[in-house]
Parts: sequence; C-alpha cells; structure tokens
Amino acid sequence: MLALEAGQQMLVGKPFAINAEQAKEMAQVAEHKDLGSSSFRKKERTMIGIALMGAGRMARVHASAIGAAGGKLVIVYDVVESAANSLAADFGASVAHSAQER
Repeated sequence: MLALEAGQQMLVGKPFAINAEQAKEMAQVAEHKDLGSSSFRKKERTMIGIALMGAGRMARVHASAIGAAGGKLVIVYDVVESAANSLAADFGASVAHSAQER
C-alpha cells in the first residue's frame, strides 16, 4: 500500500494482500493514483518502483534482478526488521515496519 500511496506502480508475483477487502482497497488506490495497467502501457519507459515482502536470500536475488531490468526497489518489509534494514540499505530503499503500514 505504501508504494501505491506514494504514486509508485507495483508489479507483484505473489499474493499481495491478506484478504479480498485489502486487495480491493489497493486496487482503488491504484485507480485513484492513475496507476492501473493501462496507465503503465502509456508510460513505456517509466521506471517501475517495486516493494518486496520478505528480505531473505531470495529477496536479494529479486532486488538485483529488479535493478537489472530497469526497476527500483522502493520499499522492503520483513518480520525480521534487521533483515529488512540491511536489504533496504544495500539497494537504497525504505523500510516498512509492518505489512499494513501506510
């Protein structure tokens, strides 16, 4: 939600909400900020901001791939805050202190 509220487009590969109500709320924020998929198609060369939920070993692989593809890691969350802090510092991202943080 932080990325959307900051006006950042999101690309997700796993479930991104804890329930249907939260997914609907996120879709409404994306629509309000004009971040829907049709908006992305209009902005072909726009950098994509990515949020990662989880900051373990695979998150570092994903973060590197995001950068290599021209995206930017903007927010990291992990239940182990020190892992989130480390990954965020290494990739120039912010840290969310909860999965629901706004």
